[in-house]
Amino acid sequence: MKTKHSLKLFSTNHFVVTLLISSLMFTSCTQEEGQSLPLQETQAVISFYDKAGIETAELNEKLDYKSFHLTKLMEAVIRSSPDFDSQLTSKPSNGEHLGASYFSDLLSKSHTEKGGANDDIQFSLNAFTDLDGESWYPYLRKLKKGKDGNPLFLINSFDVKEEREIVQGYEPDGTGKLKLVSKEVFEEDIFDSETDRAVGNRAVYAIAIAPCLRTAVARCSGGGGGNTGSSTSIVTAKFGYMIIKDKKESWLEKAEVHKQSYSSESPQPGRLYGPCGNGCDTVGDRIRKFSNRDVRKRKKKTVNHRFYYAGNSVNRGNVVSYVIYENDHWPAHLRQYNAYVNGAQFKFRYRSYQTPYDQNTITLNPDRPYNLQYALSTTRRNNAIEYNIVR
Repeated sequence: MKTKHSLKLFSTNHFVVTLLISSLMFTSCTQEEGQSLPLQETQAVISFYDKAGIETAELNEKLDYKSFHLTKLMEAVIRSSPDFDSQLTSKPSNGEHLGASYFSDLLSKSHTEKGGANDDIQFSLNAFTDLDGESWYPYLRKLKKGKDGNPLFLINSFDVKEEREIVQGYEPDGTGKLKLVSKEVFEEDIFDSETDRAVGNRAVYAIAIAPCLRTAVARCSGGGGGNTGSSTSIVTAKFGYMIIKDKKESWLEKAEVHKQSYSSESPQPGRLYGPCGNGCDTVGDRIRKFSNRDVRKRKKKTVNHRFYYAGNSVNRGNVVSYVIYENDHWPAHLRQYNAYVNGAQFKFRYRSYQTPYDQNTITLNPDRPYNLQYALSTTRRNNAIEYNIVR
C-alpha cells in the first residue's frame, strides 16, 4: 500500500478552522489538528458577509471566505435534502464541470415548499458574484460513488507558504457541520486501488465555483478549440498545436489554458495600450483544457484556436502582445503583463495562481516592423509549454 499520500487523517483526528475575527478587520485563520470549533455565527457575520471588505483582504482570508460559503451551502443541501445525490445531473466524472449541479438549483428544489432559502444562504449563493469585477457560481460535482453514508467533500485551495494549489477534504460531523479532515488530499487517495481503502466505500464530491451558470455550462465543459480563421480573404493566425508540460493546477481540475492578446497598427511612443489598445482579439480567452493524462504524457494536441483576427489589413497586426496562462478562479492573483514597443506600453491583466506558460510580443507583418518576430514562423518551447502559430 502506498503510504506517502494516503489519507491517514480520515479517522479520529480532525483539522478544524479557528476563526479569530474582530469587528473592524479580518485576521488570519489557522488550521490545527485536534481542536474543537469555537466559531460563533455573530463573528462570522461581521467578516464573511462583507463582500467589499474581502476584496481587499489577504489571500489566506479570501481562501477562508471561499471555504466558509461553499461549506455553508453544502450543509444547507444536506440539511434540507439528505438524498441530494439523487438530484445530481449525471454520473460521476473527473472532467471539470461535467455533471456539475449548481447550488442555486439544488437549493431551489429543496426549498420549493419551504418558502425559499434564508438570507444567510442567499448571501452564500451570491458570495462570488460581482466580486473583484467578475462573477462565479458555486456548484457540486460527484467524483466517485459510495454507499456508506459518510461522504467526503473536496475544495480546491492554495498553500500560501508553499505557493501551490492543494485540495482539502471535508466531512460532515454529528451536528450537520462540515469539518476539515485533511489539509491535503491527493489523487491517488481517491482513485488508486492500492490506497482506495483509505477512503473506503465513500462517495466523493467536489465543491467549487465556476464562471458559468445553467445554460452557459456547455461552454465551460467542452474541450476547447476556437475559430480557425479559415477564410482566405482575411489575415488570421491560430495556435496550431500545443503541448502542456507543467499543469500549474491541482489534480482536482484540468489545466484550463487561456490567452489574452492585444494589438496596435503603429504604437506611439509614450502611449499606454490597455486594457484593449486600439485593436484586440475579442474571441473567447480559452484555448483548451488539458487533462492530467495529457500533461503526464505530454500529448501533442491540435487546438486550432484563433490567435488573432486582423480583418483585411496585415498592418493591423503590426504588433501583437499576448500571454498564455493557467486560468484560475477567485481568489487567484490578478497578474499583469507589460510589453514595450517603440516607446509604447502594452498592459493587461489576467487571473492565475501561477506564473504564465508563455508571454511574447510579435508581428503579423512579414516585414517585421520594430524588429519583432514574425508570428507565422513562431514555434515556442520552454519547460512549461510548446506550441506554434500558423495561418
